[in-house]
Amino acid sequence: MTTTHHTSQISAPKDATGLTNAMQTEAGRTLLEKIRRKQARVAIMGLGYVGLPLVQAIHNAGFPVIGFDIDDKKIEMLRRGETYLKHLGADLSKSLSNSDRFVPTSSAADLADADIVVLCVPTPLGEHREPDLSFVLGSTEIAGRALREGQLVVLESTTYPGTTRDEMAPTLQKAAAARGLDLVIGRDFFVAYSPEREDPGRANVTTSSIPKLVGGIDEDSGRLASAFYRSFIERVHDVSNAEASRPLSSSIPPT
Repeated sequence: MTTTHHTSQISAPKDATGLTNAMQTEAGRTLLEKIRRKQARVAIMGLGYVGLPLVQAIHNAGFPVIGFDIDDKKIEMLRRGETYLKHLGADLSKSLSNSDRFVPTSSAADLADADIVVLCVPTPLGEHREPDLSFVLGSTEIAGRALREGQLVVLESTTYPGTTRDEMAPTLQKAAAARGLDLVIGRDFFVAYSPEREDPGRANVTTSSIPKLVGGIDEDSGRLASAFYRSFIERVHDVSNAEASRPLSSSIPPT
């Protein structure tokens, strides 16, 4: 399996006008404006110890959020305002269940309503201690069946370098092609990676306060992902080899 490593920094102007001018596609400029206005609808796939705090951070930033999980029990608990992750406290689930900006669902069809789809599914270790990508690829296929023009798809699951480019991106395109859609990455839709980082053992550390690494498989993808995470994360580092950087990311102390 081919893995691709890139070490150059992503060119991501921080000022609004500069970033808009740097975007190379109309689809990218449209999504960027939605992100700026907090109008981009964000779908989180996988509502576990990484995905649910991410839902909270994005929701608190003002975005409309879709919470997707194949576990119907989790979805029903969220609808009732009940918690299944005790360290997050009961207030989180109650505040989400009372919000008209949060939709918990186990229906993959709802993913088509999202402008940004973030995969937060587990990657258990295989027999030889390599990442088992079955959950990642299964979720990617589900996302691909709902893929549409203008979407940004981000992988947060822990994996090895090259997964986003060599596994996830082709799977998305194949699923779209099966529906008769000729969608090109970097022109019609966008793909990025940002290593998951959570510290459930420290009450004073939140998703928003933990630094994030963000990389896209093309420049517009990287710029969009960076703009998205900067809207609710205090410190974001733009790198094009984010997949290779989780050990480094884990060593960056929260502020």
